[in-house]
Amino acid sequence: MNATPSQARTPEGRGETTLQLLRQRYRCNYITVEQLLQDHLPSITSLDSLNKAISRGHLQLRIDRLYDSRKAPRIVYLHHLADFLDQAEKTAATAAA
Repeated sequence: MNATPSQARTPEGRGETTLQLLRQRYRCNYITVEQLLQDHLPSITSLDSLNKAISRGHLQLRIDRLYDSRKAPRIVYLHHLADFLDQAEKTAATAAA
């Protein structure tokens, strides 16, 4: 997904990209899957449900592991999340038009 980043207006009038806003919010380059579900996908209640939605093509989102181990936490890099959110916004705008 190479979507053009959306511009959000801050109270000061500056335009910031979705990725910049996510980095300001989380102060890290990634979030855990638990944070993703809580903050952005509250209708999906478990990792299994998320994996099913991704594998069925309902969500175009990449899930990684923090490091190479089966016990490593599952994460979403903010640049992938920003692409996903920007694409969701485009899709919603197209459907509303």
